[in-house]
Amino acid sequence: MKNKKHGGHPNKQTPQVRPEIKTEYETAMPVEKEVIAVHESNPMMIPIAIVLAGIFIAGAILWNGSRTPAPAPGSLAALLKKGTIAEEIGLNKKKFAECLSSRRYQSFVQSSIDSGAKNGVQGTPYSFVIAKNGAILEINGAQPTAEIKKVIDLALSGEAITMKSSNTGETLAIDPVIAKDHLFGNPNADVKIVTYSDFECPFCKRFHGTMEEIMKEYEKEGKVAWIIRPFPLAQLHDKAPYEAEASECANEIGGNAKYWEYVSLLEKITPANNEFDPALL
Repeated sequence: MKNKKHGGHPNKQTPQVRPEIKTEYETAMPVEKEVIAVHESNPMMIPIAIVLAGIFIAGAILWNGSRTPAPAPGSLAALLKKGTIAEEIGLNKKKFAECLSSRRYQSFVQSSIDSGAKNGVQGTPYSFVIAKNGAILEINGAQPTAEIKKVIDLALSGEAITMKSSNTGETLAIDPVIAKDHLFGNPNADVKIVTYSDFECPFCKRFHGTMEEIMKEYEKEGKVAWIIRPFPLAQLHDKAPYEAEASECANEIGGNAKYWEYVSLLEKITPANNEFDPALL
């Protein structure tokens, strides 16, 4: 970014009157005399003033120490006016904390990882597209909007043919969409996109934003639905499994709508790559 030029006066040399220079002793004398005069009129004034100043300073230190410092402007904490994502979307803080601390969705998240791995998921984001005619297509990685739309339009055409996995070379297969899945859109949509995602993955963050924009277009007619399944890459992002569990707690307490609200906000504010503070969940 180019620096802006600062306006200013033309650079002219103006004659200056040289100030009278006093020695340090001469400069200090009036103050010294004033102090001595006060001290002579009331010998107790200075000690009392020192004591009062000490009390004031100590009180200020104690007051500041007892206050919670305000979050830095622009920080993640500053983006959450109510303190955590759960509170921000209106979930009960106590219930959410109990759910998350119980780790009761740990096995569920692992079963989702196992399901994805069995069907050739090796990284995130990875999406299966179940076409109108039952064929299975793939979207491997955070593809641009135009490429994703090409796959969706093919799936809607009724002429799609099941692809081979670009990861394994095997014919694509996926565990069927069930009631427990988190579905955004029409449950009876002609096309369903099932995305395996890691909430600390920067490419997943990008893909999520792209899909939100795409769904604004396709979901209006009820032809496309979107499902997210957790696939945290713990070897890269050790916070990701915990965040996946947090999203399941949001679903437990607030239902499917709150799940999507929770995930959307998490993806929006996370810096990704294991940089998110779990205290903000």
